[in-house]
Amino acid sequence: MNTSTNRQPTTEEKAALANFAKKHGRYWKRKLSQQCWVNGHYDCDDDVASLQSVRNALGPSWLAQYILTVA
Repeated sequence: MNTSTNRQPTTEEKAALANFAKKHGRYWKRKLSQQCWVNGHYDCDDDVASLQSVRNALGPSWLAQYILTVA
């Protein structure tokens, strides 16, 4: 994973993160990074590609610092 770039999540990736957070509540980041990204098991079919793209491009350390904003 190359996290040294200044890449930011795309609009689609941000929407996938927001959907995941809404579905999983307060500890969504923990579930995403420790369960979904580690073992590849997602309980959502619609956003898997976008969530995996965030993992591959930005990684868990980026996620830990990400602040979800609701527009």
